Amino acid sequence: MTGPNDTTMLAVFLARARAMPDRVAIEELATGGAPADVSLTWAQWRDASRSFAAALVADGVQRGDRVAILADNRVLWPVADIGILMAGAVSVGVYPTSAPSQIRDQLADCDAVAIVVDTVEHLASVLAVADELPTLRRIVGAEVDVPTDRTRSWRDYLASGALALAESTAPEIDGRMAAASPDDLALLIYTSGSTGEPKGARIVHRYLSASAASVRDTLGLGDADTSLSFLPYCHAGERVFGLYTRILCGMRTGHVAQHSRLWQAARQFEPTVFGGLPRFFEKLYEALIVHEGTLDAGGAARLAGWPVAGSRAIRAASRGQARAGRPRSAVARGEPAGRRIHRRAPRRPCPSRDVRRRDVARRGG
Repeated sequence: MTGPNDTTMLAVFLARARAMPDRVAIEELATGGAPADVSLTWAQWRDASRSFAAALVADGVQRGDRVAILADNRVLWPVADIGILMAGAVSVGVYPTSAPSQIRDQLADCDAVAIVVDTVEHLASVLAVADELPTLRRIVGAEVDVPTDRTRSWRDYLASGALALAESTAPEIDGRMAAASPDDLALLIYTSGSTGEPKGARIVHRYLSASAASVRDTLGLGDADTSLSFLPYCHAGERVFGLYTRILCGMRTGHVAQHSRLWQAARQFEPTVFGGLPRFFEKLYEALIVHEGTLDAGGAARLAGWPVAGSRAIRAASRGQARAGRPRSAVARGEPAGRRIHRRAPRRPCPSRDVRRRDVARRGG
């Protein structure tokens, strides 16, 4: 499975589900803030996404329609995302911290016909502006207790999709998946709006499969690797570097709902690959310095096994095979992973400054 430029991310996912149907693909971690541990195999993920796609089609969603997702890092996100692609629609991620007015503006800009939400709070934010969104016909919520003409619960919606598949919708879903082209629009990824009004970037399938293959080949990833998902899926880094690269490689993913529980989840899940923003690595480094004097020998040795990355996108890889509880690579997202630096328990004032000095030296500046 190479992820060539002439395929769709949907085809890559379906091939992965056929190749390893019974292996666990995605999990929610109680140590990461989820209500309980939840896991789905690749086959279960495929079937749940297929049911969601069928529910969308039965709801009148057409090829090219925009369907949004407003949720934290839960298995609901990738299930809905792949289901949207199966229906031939365009997946639109909404930042989970968005205010109701921001949600309104984004859904209006893309003419979303449906949205999936995970919490009561996110549901309330959407309902607060729903009457201002004439194209928004369906709101599917994981915590909808009493359905209305516009709202449905996530569980009931999937059940209705499974019924639709059994009765009549399967040929339509199969036809839409077969008709998907590498140049079809797959996603709208909105900018943060820090330098002006948020803008939606149009992302086609060809870009997704090619980018995922590039990340895989650069980092040498495979189906023995595992990773955590904690950055927002609506962000390009977590979506492309994270979700679609993991699908291509067959990696098992643990979802962390609360950033404050990240390191507890990492100790329990023991990822072999850890990708995050530079500030997460800097905070880890600062914590090591603060606690260095209070650790016993065993604790210091365990923490020394965590590679530390600075403000460039780098990979810190241990020699040989990764051991349990010891990530073999750590990547700071934001720039192409070009240079590789290997470090163990650095004792410098600030790793990011050190990396910058090395970069300047290499450029001759």
